[in-house]
Amino acid sequence: KERKKERKRKRKQRQAQRGKMGRKRVEVGAICAFLCLVGIVAGDNSKFANQQVGLRENGAMDEVHYIHHTACMFTLADTPAAGFEEEESYIKVELHSVKSSEKTVEVVVYSSEVAELVGYNSLEEGVFGDDEGVNALCCTQDFIDEVTNSNLLLPNGCSSPSDIGNVIINGNDERIHRVKRPVPEPFAESGQTIMNLPTAKKGMYFIIITSCEDVIDISGHVEWLNPYGFLSGDLYAYVPFYGILAFNYFALGVVWTALCLYYHDRLIP
Repeated sequence: KERKKERKRKRKQRQAQRGKMGRKRVEVGAICAFLCLVGIVAGDNSKFANQQVGLRENGAMDEVHYIHHTACMFTLADTPAAGFEEEESYIKVELHSVKSSEKTVEVVVYSSEVAELVGYNSLEEGVFGDDEGVNALCCTQDFIDEVTNSNLLLPNGCSSPSDIGNVIINGNDERIHRVKRPVPEPFAESGQTIMNLPTAKKGMYFIIITSCEDVIDISGHVEWLNPYGFLSGDLYAYVPFYGILAFNYFALGVVWTALCLYYHDRLIP
């Protein structure tokens, strides 16, 4: 009798341990499935809130705060895939301010093919954003004085008094789009659409949001739509991989559930 009781006690212990292991495995499987789904549905989080942008003391790059986004865009003619409803690709910027301001906000969207035309860098082959040389995004009187004192030539986008207070754009190119408007009213229920730009050519696009007049507080979001959905083109290559991964996890989940049901008497004491 004592041996039978001991065997029953050990069997219950083993069943309890198996039950704990089974629950842990189910939890791990659920976590893996969640991470997989996150990898599939998570696109580009382009929302921003209470961001300070604008000019500090002069037009030097490190003293101009700006919001920067990058999006790889396709058109209907060259998209690798299309959604249920084929839509034209676009880039849209919506903003609303946190507090009132009489200044303006400037949005510049441009193709990577003309990146060297936006901003200023004193290096012969340098572009805005390089670490070396005299670097600037905004045209200001301080920037003009700095370039002049360095015996350098002023860029075309900052060569006259009318250019002061604007983003430096050297030349007129249809691949560069600029909108400058008064700061939207604060606490608006929905953001004001500052720019809604259809992308007529595939490629990498840069979006800059700033003010070359003063520091302003803004919130909003940048939205881009490709023919296949709200995902930047540089991330599209990951979709098949995560799709196969999700299918495999789903198949493993079905097998695991079937095994749990079959051995439920051992998993659950």
